[in-house]
Amino acid sequence: MKKCRFSSCYHAVFVSLALLAVIAAAASCKDKARTTPFPTANPGPTSVVSGTITGFGSVFVNGIEFEVDDRTTITLDGRKGSEDDLRIGMVVTVRGNINDDRATGAAIGIEFNDSVEGTVSSVDAANNTLVVLGQTVMVDASTVFEDGVSLSTLQAGNLVEVSGMPAADGTIRATRIELKSAAFTPGDDTLELTGKVSGLNAVEKTFMIGDQPVNYEDAVLRDLPGGLLGNGLLVEVKSTAGLANGVLAASAVEAVPEILEAAQGDRVEVEGLAIDVASSSEFTVDGFVVSTTSRTAFENGSAADIAPDAKLEVEGLINGDGILVAEKVSFRLPSSVRLEGRAQNANLTAGTITLLGVAVEINNLTQMEDRSSQNVSSFDLADISIGDWLEVRAFVDGNGQAVASRIERQDAGTEVLLQGPASDLSSPSFKILAATVQTSLTTEFENAAGQPISRLQFFSATAAGSLVKARGALSGTSTIQATKVEQENGG
Repeated sequence: MKKCRFSSCYHAVFVSLALLAVIAAAASCKDKARTTPFPTANPGPTSVVSGTITGFGSVFVNGIEFEVDDRTTITLDGRKGSEDDLRIGMVVTVRGNINDDRATGAAIGIEFNDSVEGTVSSVDAANNTLVVLGQTVMVDASTVFEDGVSLSTLQAGNLVEVSGMPAADGTIRATRIELKSAAFTPGDDTLELTGKVSGLNAVEKTFMIGDQPVNYEDAVLRDLPGGLLGNGLLVEVKSTAGLANGVLAASAVEAVPEILEAAQGDRVEVEGLAIDVASSSEFTVDGFVVSTTSRTAFENGSAADIAPDAKLEVEGLINGDGILVAEKVSFRLPSSVRLEGRAQNANLTAGTITLLGVAVEINNLTQMEDRSSQNVSSFDLADISIGDWLEVRAFVDGNGQAVASRIERQDAGTEVLLQGPASDLSSPSFKILAATVQTSLTTEFENAAGQPISRLQFFSATAAGSLVKARGALSGTSTIQATKVEQENGG
């Protein structure tokens, strides 16, 4: 089923109250049945794409819209599944054909494997981290929490599933967190942990993955090279018994490939964090050693910006040495911009929405979810109506345009919110992007440490470009009468 996120299904349309009926009729193109199971117009060779799911209707990964039909094989943690089992924020591997437009294709297989599924031992909401089976999990603005869960509601002992990307220090940068149950039940639930073996003790049948000790005395060993465990080997540990005195009792230990299966000449597109950075022309993403050349194109950054934990998408071909030779490297910029309020416009032709007077661009990398009572499963731009309450996470590109990384439709809130770089700081007002923030004698101010400050202190200590958050009521189309203004860390 085709999603038609902005799409050629529509003529030039500008959403307004008078045209909602037109948009509703045009949006029905999303429900048309395919006449052929996969696109046949100029499909490219089989490609391997690894990245985060950003949308449905089709399956969007790394900005590519992959068609799915009953010939597509879908597996989740080694079990057969369906498209209905996939979720926004899952890191998946797609094998399929990509068309000449580099934006559409057909999925032959989609595979999901979680980073860790286990019990929470601690939560540090102040530092945006939690620990699951000895693994430190980092949460940021792009992390999707399933079913209204948040970092502040998770508790020690909860059973969670985490999908994410490994960072240079061995932590996991979470793209999605799902609360599976309030607590682990031995025999009914299965704990899963993937990582490299360290501290192997073949006599006592123990080893470590990160900070998690594992006992494999009663485990079934699968696909081990030479039939033996070894330090540095990447394995998946499963446990139906759980933890005993902090030690994970493994029921199975299986070696897993460190990189995706790809042969010389295969086209590969991977999303992940840069690790093992030897230089700007040699680093690792998602297990692949990446080489850049003078012909490599860079987007949202340059070769000089490649550093440990830079979030990248790399596109290229595998050479005879198994190295991914990059044709293009795209930087995923931090989503420091945040907007909450009612949609004022949705322009299908331009692929933008406007709220709080700020126009935000949407593309195929934008994660879109409906968390409102309307609960549209394949939520996209065509489903947004004027007056819908949205939460938007975005970044500002090199042209000063806000670009959405994530959009949630929610049931209406009570206050609007805008976070972004401040400008035109002249008491009692300032600007964030295209919106004006008006303060008064009753406005509360806080510094980046959360301590109360005066309005005078705020305006004297805040530099242009600093990250600031404002809450309050919208006056007109683009002025916020602020009840609270906060300096934020980062930028």
